[in-house]
Parts: sequence; C-alpha cells; structure tokens
Amino acid sequence: MPFGERIRILVGQFCQDLGYGARSFRRAPVFTLTAVIVLAIGIGVNLAEVAGFRALEHPAAVRNQEMRYLFTRRGSGATDLPLPAFDYFRRHSTVLSSVIAESVHPAAMPDGGNQTPSLSFVSGNYFAELGVQPLYGRLLDESDVAPGAEPVAVLGFSYWQREFGGKPGAMNRFVRLLGKPVRIVGILPQPFTGIMPGSTIAWLPLDDYQYLIGGPSAAKDLTPPAATIYGCAKPGVPSEAVEAEMRSFTEDLAKQWPAEFSPRDYLEAHRLGGDRTAKVDSGKVLILSMFSTLVL
Repeated sequence: MPFGERIRILVGQFCQDLGYGARSFRRAPVFTLTAVIVLAIGIGVNLAEVAGFRALEHPAAVRNQEMRYLFTRRGSGATDLPLPAFDYFRRHSTVLSSVIAESVHPAAMPDGGNQTPSLSFVSGNYFAELGVQPLYGRLLDESDVAPGAEPVAVLGFSYWQREFGGKPGAMNRFVRLLGKPVRIVGILPQPFTGIMPGSTIAWLPLDDYQYLIGGPSAAKDLTPPAATIYGCAKPGVPSEAVEAEMRSFTEDLAKQWPAEFSPRDYLEAHRLGGDRTAKVDSGKVLILSMFSTLVL
C-alpha cells in the first residue's frame, strides 16, 4: 500500500475516533469528564514516579556526613578562618582524614527568591571528599587549583534549569559570573546545594577568587580573606579528640599568622551530625506506584 494511502486511512480513522468521542460526550458528559480527570491524575502520578526514580538514579550523597566537623574561631568576633589555616590543618592534623575549604561570595545577579544568590569558591578536593557525583560533565578537582588553570565553574541544578533550560548543551559554554566569562565544566544533581543550606548558583576553584573578585589590578597572591573549613574525622576518633586537637592548633596558628589571629581567638569544632545523603523516600515512591496502579 502506498505511503500516502496509509496516511489517508490513519487520518480518517482519527477523525472517526474524534467524532465518536464527541458523540459519547454529548450522551454522557459526566462519565466522560470523570474518565478524563482520572486519566489525567494517573498520568500525573506516573510522571511523579519517574521524577522520583530519576532522583534515586542521581543521588547527591554527602559521604560520611555523620563524621564531619565545622571549624570556627571565637573570641575576636570573626567565625570563619583565614585561608592559611586550611593548609595547616591538612599538614598537621592527626585525627582528620580529610579537610576541605569553602569561601562564599555574593553573586551580583537577581535570583527571584528571598535569599541572595552566591558563588562558592572551594578547594580542589571539595567534591571528591564529599563523594558527590555530577549530573553532567565533571566536578572540580586538584587540577583546577593548579597555577595557570583555566577559570571554570560547576553550576547548581536550579541555576542551570533557569538560565539554560536544563539542556545538556550548556556544557563547555561560557557563563558570565560577576561580569567575567567562566567555562562550564559540570552540572550538579538537584538535591545537592552544598554542605550547609544556601542559595549557591555555582562552585568555582579557590584560585579563581582573584580572577572574579580581585580584578586586573589585584595582587597576584590575592586569596579569599577567610574560608569555612570542614574536616572529616578518621574512623573511631571521638569528638573529644577533635576538640583537643583544635585547642592545640590555636596557639600555633596565632604564632604563625599573628595578623590573621587575634590573641583572643580560639578554635571550636562543631559536629555536623546526621546523614544528609540526598535521597527519595522509598515509601513515598511505593505509595505513588500503588495509587497510580489503582487509578489506571
């Protein structure tokens, strides 16, 4: 049968079905509307299931969250730590298996929400130590904080959806952050918004701070003035041991960096606790599945 003839038959059958549906609606409008509504609910529930299982497929796991600590200083009013403390912790700690740093800076762009959007400058081991996997592309690593590395960024899921329509084609394109072009190398999965809740739109290497914040006249060694430092305790290490090590570090840091540490400063370790592994409640997904099965 010629292709054109098959198309003509299909169109004719479709018109017949439309006519039959219209006649059925006139004879029993309540029944027809009820059937349409039930189908719409069933389709919507199934779409919700698909979204749930997609989230299960791309979990934003924050590894060993129950063993992580936030380190702050008290005494002089400042809470974040000067960036040299990050390298000091990595070199001298005997109770921490890993240390990561993050410096948050406001992003000069509207977000449409109540929180000011921000950029997060992070150490090269940030994502590797957290165990986060990208939705697309790659995440930042130690090569991105090497001298001469290209300015790159990993976008948060919401910002990627809003600015690029959720298209994978955003990879390797350039986005302007604080007026400077930065190449996109990865997209984070939806549940991940950082270790602490916030409105970060993009994560960048610590070394890009000079490029984005300092400007062309900035000193070559410009770094974030302060950073939030997190550490993960070694297995079996109690909180008391971590707190004791912080007390021993206080005096050393004050001696080595007197300009950054006041004599009144002292370090504190705050255990984050809980498992913030982003996941979908399997019970809810099961209920949705049963409901959609009954509806359909």
